[in-house]
Amino acid sequence: MKNKWNFYLKKFVSNKKKLTISVLLTIIQPLILLPIVLLVRHIFDINIPNKEINNVIYIGIGIIFLYIFNNSVSLVSHFLSLQSIKYAIFNFREEILKKFYTFPRSYYSKVDRVKLHTIIVQDTQRIDIGSNALISLFFPSVIISIAIFGILICIDWKLVLVLICFFPIIVIYNRVISKQLTNWTYKSHRAFESFSKGLFFVLQLLDLTKLRSAEQYEINKQIDQFNALRNVSMFNAWLIGAYQMIHNTLIAFSGIIILIFGSVAVVKENITLGEFLSFYVAMGMMKSHLSKIINSIPKIVEGNESLTTLYNLYNERHNRPYHGERKIEFNGGITLDAVCFSYDRNNLLNNINLTIAPGSSTLIHGPNGCGKSTIANLILGFYKPQKGSLFAEAYNYDRLDISHLRKSIGVVPQDPIVFSGSIWENITYGYPDIDRSIVEEATKNANILEYIEQLPEGFETNIGDKGMLFSGGQRQSISIAHALLLKPKLLILDEPTNHLDEKAITRLMINFKKLSFKPAILIISHNKLFLNQVDSVYIIKNKSLIHA
Repeated sequence: MKNKWNFYLKKFVSNKKKLTISVLLTIIQPLILLPIVLLVRHIFDINIPNKEINNVIYIGIGIIFLYIFNNSVSLVSHFLSLQSIKYAIFNFREEILKKFYTFPRSYYSKVDRVKLHTIIVQDTQRIDIGSNALISLFFPSVIISIAIFGILICIDWKLVLVLICFFPIIVIYNRVISKQLTNWTYKSHRAFESFSKGLFFVLQLLDLTKLRSAEQYEINKQIDQFNALRNVSMFNAWLIGAYQMIHNTLIAFSGIIILIFGSVAVVKENITLGEFLSFYVAMGMMKSHLSKIINSIPKIVEGNESLTTLYNLYNERHNRPYHGERKIEFNGGITLDAVCFSYDRNNLLNNINLTIAPGSSTLIHGPNGCGKSTIANLILGFYKPQKGSLFAEAYNYDRLDISHLRKSIGVVPQDPIVFSGSIWENITYGYPDIDRSIVEEATKNANILEYIEQLPEGFETNIGDKGMLFSGGQRQSISIAHALLLKPKLLILDEPTNHLDEKAITRLMINFKKLSFKPAILIISHNKLFLNQVDSVYIIKNKSLIHA
């Protein structure tokens, strides 16, 4: 709990001055409210008995200005606290985003990404709302309520004793209900995650559902999720409403009791009418802030539950394959030395030795599932072998900044990675301000420039969700253009014949050999088409790599 809140509070460090000013303004507010209480007593104990009508009017105007001043101070305080909160949430989201890129690929191959997305989006928003309730409502209201309580003691401590009788009831009620709130808030969050995941699944797999004629099956499945969310969220909302209503009833009841006891005290002349009314006015101010405290608690509970979820996610320990920091001038030379690799307990590669020379072309050949793509993932530093080592230009991967190394490697995966957006956005992803001539050169070498220029909107043509408006070959060509954009020193083509025919592949290989930047080329394929188009051929057999 302590570590979690330390983690949270660190997000406010950069804005601590604004937060401090906000707290100071909150402390000033009771000093503004005190004259109002004293002026009310003055009106009823002095001005009215003496029939000083003009003074009553002047004091009334003064009280109005004091309320306006108090509200102005409150608004400024609220604005400063909001600035601090929004910047803290910005820092929170930034840290979570950066954390994502430190997790290894093995983590994302196992985690439910849809659920992860829901957690990040929803829980950071709940922390935002909870922080606003905590810092802008709860704490200021607590400070002001304590100050007003002190004023009440000064006016009449006997009436305060009557008021205190309600405190044990409120404390006991809070303890009982807070556990229920936390429990049902947790259930509500999990139900929403399932609901969000279900809808995401529907949108992703519409085609599969229709092909299987499973529309009614999927509708029924999602309706079950809707019902679960409805029931949990309904009870959670009812519990919050009941919590607030009972609290407000207790506060109202205490006001009635004070009205009775105070009236009796006035009749018996134990206190003056002015003292009693000023006490009642001050109590009304405190009731207003107590209501804010009560209404903010469910939001704080929700924010706290979300903070726990994100804190646990942030502190998950997943070892990155490599931690080196050395940045080298990479020319395309890669060496795998006695590399062994297993997925969990599944031994896939054994004693792999491979040398890729700068400017050379290499083919790794073998049937599907034999580990060809895994070799590419090892070269990209996505995984680290259990035994053996990898080298780039004779530098061990353990010493290298792998992210920097990848900038010199162009990759065309067997399933082209494209997203909803324009052709230009897909090709230039990560480098949106790159010169147009470079983009045109890359698309020309990928054999797609001529097709793009014939489109009415050219490079601004939208390719649809996951490139659905384009054919598989066109998506593959866009992926190749993206890989060539930064003129890589090593170009990896993973199963390029999945979407391109023999004629297109032949044209590509001719283009690749003419590239001015002369990259080393690694082709991974089960197709024998490339056997006569490369310098070296390796075959994976019995989990080992054999030079053909």
